[in-house]
Amino acid sequence: MPEVLPSVEPRSATINRQMVVSECRVCSPWVCARAVVGREDYAQRNIEALGYETYLPKYEKVVSHARRRRVVQRAFFPGYLFAAAGDTLGGAAAINRTHGVLSVVGGPSGEARVPEHLIRELRERETRSGLIAMSADRFRPGQKVQIIAGACKGVDAIFVEASDERRAMILIDLLGKSHRASVSPSVLDIVI
Repeated sequence: MPEVLPSVEPRSATINRQMVVSECRVCSPWVCARAVVGREDYAQRNIEALGYETYLPKYEKVVSHARRRRVVQRAFFPGYLFAAAGDTLGGAAAINRTHGVLSVVGGPSGEARVPEHLIRELRERETRSGLIAMSADRFRPGQKVQIIAGACKGVDAIFVEASDERRAMILIDLLGKSHRASVSPSVLDIVI
């Protein structure tokens, strides 16, 4: 009777698998899933149906169309959401096969884990309504502001509105005439 030999893997494969498993135990359970832009909610529902926790940060945006303005909620990272795949390698694979998910972000060595502190920081920026507060939200239209950095440092302006690209529209008084300018809200401060 022929002798049946047990299958043996190369020693390096065993070591590498053990290293990956031990690294996953200490790393974050969160992965980033890529979805179709505008269909992040669909992907989120399907991932949650599998029993995984998800996080889809959103913010409010004013949309103008046909002379009508309305406030809509949009994904803070268009086309991306976060899912807690757990510490096992199979969790990310299941999420990767979910309807609405194009792929789990990662390279040839596997999925990239999202640091836990990043998820925590995003959640801390949320308002009571569960939406991320945009940095330009602290300004009101018509409010006096001052540019605190850059070439126009020290120049006073009037805040007009926050645009979708995380930019602020301001009116600067130069040479006796008002000029519209788009700046980062981080370079603005309220004039008291």
